[in-house]
Amino acid sequence: MSVEANEAAKTLPDLKLEPAGLEWSSEKTQLSIGFVASVLVCLAAFWQTTGIGFLLDDFLHLDQVVRAFQGDRRDFLSNLYANWGGSDLMVSYRPLVSLSVLADYLFWRTNAFGYHLTNLIVYSICALFAGLITFDLTAKQGNLLRPSMAIWAALLFLFYPVHLESVAWVIGRVDLFCTAFYLISVFAFSRFRILQERHYLYLSLAAFVFALTSKEMAVTLPVVLLLLVFLVPTNAICSGGNAGDRDLERSSAPRNMFFSIRGDLAAVGLFFAVLGLFAVCRAILLGSAVGGYGSFDPATLIASLANFADRSSIMKVAVPINEELHPLKSIIPFIVPAYGLLAAVAAYRCLINRQLARVCLFLIAWMVVALLPTFQIWHVYPNLVGSRLFFTSSAPFCMLLAIGALPGLDALSRIRLRAVTVIGTLGLVWIASAWAVMTWENMQPWIEAGQQMKSLRLQIEQLRNEGT
Repeated sequence: MSVEANEAAKTLPDLKLEPAGLEWSSEKTQLSIGFVASVLVCLAAFWQTTGIGFLLDDFLHLDQVVRAFQGDRRDFLSNLYANWGGSDLMVSYRPLVSLSVLADYLFWRTNAFGYHLTNLIVYSICALFAGLITFDLTAKQGNLLRPSMAIWAALLFLFYPVHLESVAWVIGRVDLFCTAFYLISVFAFSRFRILQERHYLYLSLAAFVFALTSKEMAVTLPVVLLLLVFLVPTNAICSGGNAGDRDLERSSAPRNMFFSIRGDLAAVGLFFAVLGLFAVCRAILLGSAVGGYGSFDPATLIASLANFADRSSIMKVAVPINEELHPLKSIIPFIVPAYGLLAAVAAYRCLINRQLARVCLFLIAWMVVALLPTFQIWHVYPNLVGSRLFFTSSAPFCMLLAIGALPGLDALSRIRLRAVTVIGTLGLVWIASAWAVMTWENMQPWIEAGQQMKSLRLQIEQLRNEGT
């Protein structure tokens, strides 16, 4: 070091670095803490499901994996190029789910605990991305309640009683994996629109492919993205956000032609192209581009659409209680008023906030569109069998409740803003509490079924030992 440099160094003031710490006002800090807490709540609420064991179709798919390791790989490999599970009742292509069972077997062998743990982890991922999408959709509502909306969306998703069929049943992971990749794709596409970075588009496309190979429900994703482009314009998302949000600051730069609405539509076109390519490959492998249950002729299609008018199934979406455990009439008075309260708050806010109205319309449309692939079999029975058909649609449903309840930068006086916040929060706590109780009650038949299977296995082992 030269003499001049030494002299200059001596004249510099001593710099003291501030100790590292959490910035509690940061949205990222609030989201991180909220999502970690949500995952812990999920594990605590659903931990009992890890002891259920294998049920129903679980044995079919586990048997295929076990036999593959014993040298008979034909049935397992057929899942990669033929009808999933060799079913004669349904035409489906879900190789990713079979590979997930294989991965679990490598770590856990026939210990059902690990398979259920995988379900819980993927379930938490679904809730995480439901919250992140909510965070993006409420960018223009960018005040201190923005992280709260995202966290509430994640919590509501975790507590929704309809999800037990997909979470407690190992092979119910077809809904978990499909919805997880579905939500990742929507979130990555939203990031692509906001941040103008193409790698998010590539991630969204890849997640879409994974969702398609998990369950057929994913075919609706390109339509949902198209609705997102038209109903939630990017300039509405990116303007008026929290000044501390670096992502929104980066997105405020003028967009070039590629990132205009034409660019967004061109990007959505890629998803339709991927869907078309997938349909061609599926037709070659399975002999059917559509599949599902039964035929797909126009007369059957029109008749099947009447399934969506089933009032009992609609009621189960709002009041998801197993009627074999509790009469529906005894539950309705405890939860329907909460829906009415949140509906009133959301309607009042939509009247004074056009952007919020567009977001709510998008979520309602998403919820309906995501349900359409179930037209052949849509029905939720009194004991909640079939409730998994609403699993993907439940994500926008929970987002809608959270966004509609909590005000962002609404044109309200301070007094009205506080009143709406208190009423909306009360409604969310009311619904979440009711859902938590219902989830706990609905879980009991699954736990009992697991205990009965364990008892049956012990009896078989006892008879086997007596025979030897």
